[in-house]
Amino acid sequence: MSARPHFAHSSPFSPTDSDAPTFRSPLQDCAVSADSSELAALRGGWASAVPSIRFAPTTPSTPTVVSPTLPSTLSVAADQQTVVILDTGLSSSVDNLIYQYDFYANDSNASSTATHGSIVASQVLAASSDTNIVMLKVAADGSDTISLSAVDAALDWVAKYASTLNIAAVNLSFGANSAVNRATSTTLSDEFATLDALDVAVVVAAGNAGVKNGVTSLASDSHVIAVSASDGSGNFASFSNRDADLTDLVADGVDISANGEDVSGTSFSAPLVAGAIAEVKDVFYTTYGRELSVDESLLLLQATANAMNTSGEVAGTSSAAGSGYVELDLAEALAAIGNLTELQLIGLTPFPA
Repeated sequence: MSARPHFAHSSPFSPTDSDAPTFRSPLQDCAVSADSSELAALRGGWASAVPSIRFAPTTPSTPTVVSPTLPSTLSVAADQQTVVILDTGLSSSVDNLIYQYDFYANDSNASSTATHGSIVASQVLAASSDTNIVMLKVAADGSDTISLSAVDAALDWVAKYASTLNIAAVNLSFGANSAVNRATSTTLSDEFATLDALDVAVVVAAGNAGVKNGVTSLASDSHVIAVSASDGSGNFASFSNRDADLTDLVADGVDISANGEDVSGTSFSAPLVAGAIAEVKDVFYTTYGRELSVDESLLLLQATANAMNTSGEVAGTSSAAGSGYVELDLAEALAAIGNLTELQLIGLTPFPA
């Protein structure tokens, strides 16, 4: 599969004193840890960055990761969808959880006192209540620091079991505290390309630095779906990164109530899109007996989305100011699935060839 063309879709960088530099993430206080080689790959064309000591890891940031073998008894039917979440782990019970693993500690317990991961999971289920959830913990227990080596191993695991678990999407609600305005290769680009080729949507939060012409480097990758945040009423959240060339969809990320907390951030917009992809794939398969591809799912969600208020927005590198910004409307997407005329206008073929 060739690189996905984005719909209309980049702070200063100095390491901490740690041997494994940690950077403050704009994504609901998640940070990313990296060793020197990973840092070089992530740095890309960034000019600078903000040091972070608040989330400096207390254990090595590049643990030896052992990829687990999926239990032979676990499989998912063709008419079921799964969303995999790479995050801080589970601070509370999550509906539809079919598998969990801690890629940081190399054990089967993904529990954590950090609440970020469970809130992300609740957002996936808010969009698709029947979707299976897999939680892959990629941070030390109770920490909001994401280990890149754990993420790398977790993405390889997702690729290995994409077919067995019928994985519709993988959600990444983390990133470095910087923004780029062009597609940027990172240390995870090969994994993103592999998942794209397997028709697994990689959904990435755009970041919370309030940049109007850039997203985090992970979200800029040509093989991911970059999600910015709105207030749920067609206006950009003031904190949300966005880029006319790089943002694929916008979704509500303001004053989200979940797990007894009220939170805001693109961290919570992205899983709405991941869940929406699973939901439209599920309904389309049930209705017509064929799977939507990632590109088709994104096309459907974009075509049925609502235009954003783009007053005051800026041009992208190759797009006009405000071009292509649309806010997720899952109800409209689901309604379109049942309307053959609308599907044809969108450019989707309902039935298998």
